[in-house]
Amino acid sequence: MWRRMVFIVLVGILPLTGVSLVQATTYTSTHYQINQIFFGSGGCLSTVCSSTNYEAQVAVGEVGVGNIKGNAYQAYSGFNTNDQPYLQFIVTSSSTSLGTLSTTSVGTATGTFSVRDYLSQGYIVELASPPPSDGSHTLTALSTPTASTPGSEQFGANLVLNTSPAIGALPVQNPSSVFSFGTVTAGAPGPNGTSVTSGYSTQNDFQYHNGDVIAASNQSSGETDYTISYITNISGSTPAGTYTFNQVLIALPTY
Repeated sequence: MWRRMVFIVLVGILPLTGVSLVQATTYTSTHYQINQIFFGSGGCLSTVCSSTNYEAQVAVGEVGVGNIKGNAYQAYSGFNTNDQPYLQFIVTSSSTSLGTLSTTSVGTATGTFSVRDYLSQGYIVELASPPPSDGSHTLTALSTPTASTPGSEQFGANLVLNTSPAIGALPVQNPSSVFSFGTVTAGAPGPNGTSVTSGYSTQNDFQYHNGDVIAASNQSSGETDYTISYITNISGSTPAGTYTFNQVLIALPTY
């Protein structure tokens, strides 16, 4: 049975506002300030090693580089580091239409986003949108990880590579897993200290709940590229209409 139903996915971003970022401590007094300290043979920042034709950052003989941390501290070693924390959140997909849905086949859509952060204990990414609606009827969101079943009203998502239906992709660590640590089931805390929801990490199972944490890192991380996949099924009693879904994702640093 075919029912006239247009489903539109808009993957968007809620700008990070009203979040206080902890600034790294500098060595200061009324007479001096030291923004960076290093031990080694030498080095310079781009403001020093530059001219009208070039700009460079130089590190010679560094005795230690990388991140070290404990329960009460975190530090980055190396000449070319800075004390400004940041969170980068980029959505690289815009909109998708599923056209007319059927009770005999599943409708699918995907979106992509990437996250990286510096000088924090990690980050979380939350869903912040209600399920698709035509204004009078809201599609049934899957409250637990569930397989796609055409003929049953379902709306769900996950962030892994699926085979039934064949959509999605695993998170990609950029440049590599040596520097990037974001996962779908990372151990970072969710809102109000709750655990990260793991229902979005199971192949061929989908769920959706507004407010769920779908991705996270439990430490500062290089870029992780995520693919979020959606499935939509309708039943014979699903009202016909145009259903829209404006996906808002929120990325927050954790400390």
